[in-house]
Amino acid sequence: MTACQLSDADQNATLEIIQSDQQLISIPNKFNFISTETWHHCTTLDSNNKFHVCWRVVESKDDPEIEFKVEVKAHGYVALGLSPNGGMTSSDIVTGWIKDGKVYFQDRYAEGYFLPKIDEIQNWDLVSGSENDTHSVLLFRRKLDTCDKEDRKIDDSTTRLIYAYSDIDPPSEYALDYHFTNRGSKSVYLLQRKLSKHVKIDKSSLAHWDVLSPNFTLDSTSQTMYWCKIHKAPELSEKHHIVLVEPLIQKGNEAFVHHLLLYECVGANRKEYEPHTDQYGHQCHRANMPDAMKKCEGVSLAWGIGGEDLILPEDVGLPLEASPAKYYMLEIHYDNPNKIAGIVDNSGFRIYYSPKIRKYDAGTLMIGATTSSRVLVPPKRKEYVVAGHSNPKCLDPFIIAKVE
Repeated sequence: MTACQLSDADQNATLEIIQSDQQLISIPNKFNFISTETWHHCTTLDSNNKFHVCWRVVESKDDPEIEFKVEVKAHGYVALGLSPNGGMTSSDIVTGWIKDGKVYFQDRYAEGYFLPKIDEIQNWDLVSGSENDTHSVLLFRRKLDTCDKEDRKIDDSTTRLIYAYSDIDPPSEYALDYHFTNRGSKSVYLLQRKLSKHVKIDKSSLAHWDVLSPNFTLDSTSQTMYWCKIHKAPELSEKHHIVLVEPLIQKGNEAFVHHLLLYECVGANRKEYEPHTDQYGHQCHRANMPDAMKKCEGVSLAWGIGGEDLILPEDVGLPLEASPAKYYMLEIHYDNPNKIAGIVDNSGFRIYYSPKIRKYDAGTLMIGATTSSRVLVPPKRKEYVVAGHSNPKCLDPFIIAKVE
């Protein structure tokens, strides 16, 4: 029997659920499953820090499943969906709420920007639900591929999570109040790997360097902003290897930090760059940006929403060279769509390094075209090629093995 086939018993059980309560699931935990294993991934979906979701992949006898836990500061219904583009149309959605001690849970499918219909086959399984004085919590799970045309397959590509919630329980089992502004979307990698179990990192034996935003206050008049700050690397007497990099996203600011980039300022000299290390920073990509910052173009590290720690293989390290001191520029992209005032942030990277040099040096290869007004896609073109060229003399010295 393949993953997309059901036995007669499974089909009968499915039909029984569908016919018993018109696709409304309000059942006890049939899995009796609340594992003590930690959640692999967690994120905050909204800028008000109310909608939190964690997930993990659960191995099973048949097919891998994914389990979600949503914790929302609300006492009405909560909804979480998998969307093709961040909108409602063609989204696979679950809704749930707790009323009079009873958990209501529904698998729905959105055909447009109106109330999603209840799915004919309920492939999302409720694990548990509860609420306290402030929050509602739901645990539920599903196969990665249900083979249902009204469910979205979960794979290793970017997933757009959409969410909504209400402070009021639905007026009936089949109608949901409009969520007004309590909604949104966020891009995540649901199947991103867990922290490597094969590479053991003893942090106590490593030195670390924190590259952080300088308690930057977000501009409440702007929905998005890029902020840049010059940092000086530790002055070392000999070459070291970076073996672990942790993104340090300030607690409570997860919804505002979109991505981090650390650029190396190639050819930087102390006289030009040292004064900038004590400064607050500047808005990136502006005409009045200091000339020194414009020279920082070599990307060394990057983190984006859904990203986790960078753990280098046991025989690979990112080189951190000895003196003279190296200078780097941290760029943080902030999103503040609701223009909330008073948000102060000091997110960034924690970089762990060791004097024990590994066999291979890691590096970064950037391929693409610089974003500019000169790269425009003509209208009504089905495809458009932007060509890039590199002299073999530049690349060949860094290629250890070539594919024949």
